[in-house]
Amino acid sequence: MVDQAERLREWTKAQTTDAYLSHTRITAVASGKGGVGKSNFALNYAIALAQYGQQIAILDGDVGFANLDILSGVRGTYTLSSVLRGEVSLRGAFVTCYPGVQLASGGASLLLDESYAAVKLSRFTRELLTLQRDYDRILIDFGAGFGRFSAEMMGLSDDLVLILTPEPTSLADSYALLKYISQHGRTPLVRLVVNRTADAREGALTAQRFKLVAERFLDIKIQHLGSIPEDEAVKRAIQKQTPHLVLEPQSRASRNIAQMAHVAVHGNDLAQPPRGIRAFVERFYRKSHI
Repeated sequence: MVDQAERLREWTKAQTTDAYLSHTRITAVASGKGGVGKSNFALNYAIALAQYGQQIAILDGDVGFANLDILSGVRGTYTLSSVLRGEVSLRGAFVTCYPGVQLASGGASLLLDESYAAVKLSRFTRELLTLQRDYDRILIDFGAGFGRFSAEMMGLSDDLVLILTPEPTSLADSYALLKYISQHGRTPLVRLVVNRTADAREGALTAQRFKLVAERFLDIKIQHLGSIPEDEAVKRAIQKQTPHLVLEPQSRASRNIAQMAHVAVHGNDLAQPPRGIRAFVERFYRKSHI
């Protein structure tokens, strides 16, 4: 198993030449607990970014509870689990869920079986390298909560979009997630999204309180990307298995996510240039014990 991992490592290193440099941004989307609307945000955020002209790949990295294909109404033949088992390339697992958005679904465990972690992670980074000439941004939708491998992968990303709600349990679990990531290495720039708010004021106050505590005690940088109000349009879209940004683009939730995408494309991201997939892979191998 180690020999196979070493071969994959050497192949990956061989690809990280200047010819493979890109400006692809790797964005982790995560939450401290389930039920906060993380995957629904990730899907609609990807579509909003595509509407601003970006080419987006979105990877469903949830463990056992993959639902991006259900939310989008699009199901492919292969999944990320198929990719990690070596049955198909990452490109082969993609399906188009919206113009400019490619989705790889499937509850891939990154990684439940630690005995195969070296091979799976090496294969995953190798597959990522094949994408960097074609995509402006890769979104990885991680499962709710955290474990060592997922925390390390989040830490390797260019930025982390953290989804929470004003509920005390969500705030506590989100703080615990950031603490865990910070204890296991590098913490990326955190972009906070407060979901299911009563109004803009509640979203701003929730973000302000969370930001104050996290920056003080964890010494990390947090930006408030935006808030999403409670909106019946979201429920209707889920029932119809259609992204609400497509079904009801003028709804409050859709407009707010579109504004976040505008900021990501034309605003704050300009001050934080992406390091690209090559840098992601290099950070992975510096940290990896395989």
